[in-house]
Amino acid sequence: MNIVTYIGQQFARPSGIGGRISTLIMNLINRKMYNTCAEIITSDSYPGKVLDIGFGNGYMLDILNNRSPEKKLFGIDISSDALSMTRKRLGDSVSLSLSGVEKMPFGVNFFDTIYTINTFYFWKDPQKALSEIYQRMKHNGIFINICYTKKWLDDISYTKSGFNKLTNEDMLILHKRAGFSNSEIIEIQKGKSFYIICRK
Repeated sequence: MNIVTYIGQQFARPSGIGGRISTLIMNLINRKMYNTCAEIITSDSYPGKVLDIGFGNGYMLDILNNRSPEKKLFGIDISSDALSMTRKRLGDSVSLSLSGVEKMPFGVNFFDTIYTINTFYFWKDPQKALSEIYQRMKHNGIFINICYTKKWLDDISYTKSGFNKLTNEDMLILHKRAGFSNSEIIEIQKGKSFYIICRK
């Protein structure tokens, strides 16, 4: 396996030393995304339930835990190493599960807010995953999906394989098919990153 493929795999499923390094790199390069997500979620002081899909080393959950202690935080990740890193970081203050997005261990109408940052490219069945997210959300719940643009990702060597890259518009169509209403694309950095925010 060459180094470029290895880097891409570590972003998808962090493991070992490479996983620790890759999550630290993600914390740095995704800073604007984290800040944007935190601003949206912490602007509402309602003590609801919030789910992080693909929490990595727990950086974003740590931010929310400090800024919004009134919220009940949950997280899922497919990496057992990520789970260990985040449990070490946050202890029992957050409810964590080893799980993929296509079949989550929660009841229907459970969450007020669900968000994910840079995991959409790795979902095996994006439409099924979005439908699963929709079912787990309460009425009027908010879903925030933060990503880099396809054009920006296409220019990076390690995204050549293992990344399912869709245009902003194609992603929006999948969200609407899953049942989400009032879906909107909002730019974070011009030509580079954006988020889709939608309501059940």
